[in-house]
Amino acid sequence: MQQVYLILLLSGANARNNTKVYINYGGVIENEEYRAKLIDNDTQNYNEPDDEETSPSLVGNYVQDGLVVLLDGEKNVGTSHSNNSDIWKDLSGNDNNATLSDFEFSDKSGWIYNGLKFTGKEYVELKDFDFEEYTIEIVAKLENLDNEVVTEQSLISNLNDGGYGILYAQQNNLDDAKKGRIGFEAYKTKEEEADISSVYSDNEAIENKIYSISITMGDDGLGGIKQLYTENGIIKGTTLDGTPKDSATGTKLTLGAKPYAGVIPIPQFVGTIYSVRVYNRALTEEEISKNFDVDKEKYNIE
Repeated sequence: MQQVYLILLLSGANARNNTKVYINYGGVIENEEYRAKLIDNDTQNYNEPDDEETSPSLVGNYVQDGLVVLLDGEKNVGTSHSNNSDIWKDLSGNDNNATLSDFEFSDKSGWIYNGLKFTGKEYVELKDFDFEEYTIEIVAKLENLDNEVVTEQSLISNLNDGGYGILYAQQNNLDDAKKGRIGFEAYKTKEEEADISSVYSDNEAIENKIYSISITMGDDGLGGIKQLYTENGIIKGTTLDGTPKDSATGTKLTLGAKPYAGVIPIPQFVGTIYSVRVYNRALTEEEISKNFDVDKEKYNIE
């Protein structure tokens, strides 16, 4: 009796990363190779998920009022995922897409399952936003926390002779109140006191732990500017006595940090960024908590 071999190769634009091969020996599958989509393993590349029903993106559950940018690593090109896109699609409907620079698009640098991996040399640019009030939210995992070369890393900022940003202060940072912690800094117009207002977490960051971080700045009704900072649902706040100082003209909101001519660049980020939201208003504490609850479910944050 003649043996029949059936070999099926999937390739082309809609194929997954690994070709799926079936070798049929009389109806018994002897060999199958396919990289499964594992939500708990974000260290591998993949293309479009097999079943949207089993892994809902949840992006529609975030607060929508005032949302001008929504970047989601799982849906990085809109309704699906691409490992090679140098554009991160804005899902807010405002077409504020982000542009990637200097990524290798490999397992070490570029898109992974539901995020974008940075090694310290890459950056992602958004537009030059000009808000009187704002909220910036980011979901990220930090790596290389013991880097002795730099004193801080920039997760997202438009710091350039003004502006604001979410930073991580390395263990070798000279400020003991910041050392090993995630925080928020904002420039204000120069006065007699320091011209940078900041708030940092109480606890040191843990390497390879996913954090949901929110910062918001807006009028507190008392003639000042109130800035709120949350780290995984823990809300902190401070008041900026003075007027926030805008970044130099043309400065863009950037993931990682882009070197600007004539300015010492903020060290770039090492780790993975999963989600970014930008609002043109200050969210309330209740709204920030709502968004954190979505992040907690979506990214299994403990």
